[in-house]
Amino acid sequence: MKHIRMLLIGLTLAAPLALASSADAATLSVSREIRVTAIVAPKRTVIVDETNRIIEIASNTEEDVKPTIYLSKPSKENERELTDELYKQYRRLIPEGTAKVGILYRPVQTVLKQETRSNSPINTSIIGSLLARPPRLF
Repeated sequence: MKHIRMLLIGLTLAAPLALASSADAATLSVSREIRVTAIVAPKRTVIVDETNRIIEIASNTEEDVKPTIYLSKPSKENERELTDELYKQYRRLIPEGTAKVGILYRPVQTVLKQETRSNSPINTSIIGSLLARPPRLF
């Protein structure tokens, strides 16, 4: 009985030391490498307005792929059918073989700036003096 008690005490004290040393050795020898590979599918996005006029064409590829049509912004609920009319409009803007990566089409928006006039005494006096006297040529 005394020997069994001594054996149990010895195992109780030695077990944590044995487990700790084996865990450290296992941790040092384990090497893990994670490699992630992703492929982006080629896509051409065409955004149209409410009148089915193309307002933007974007692409992530130089390949000539079938465009996906969206109303106002790219989202699943805004996806529209590629009609013959839209395809003709698309081909007028992006002829076959001319695709590249990036924004392929976005119309230039003209901003008209309204001129403001000032009635300050300085502006009035300069304009008044120019109108009152004809310029000298010599």
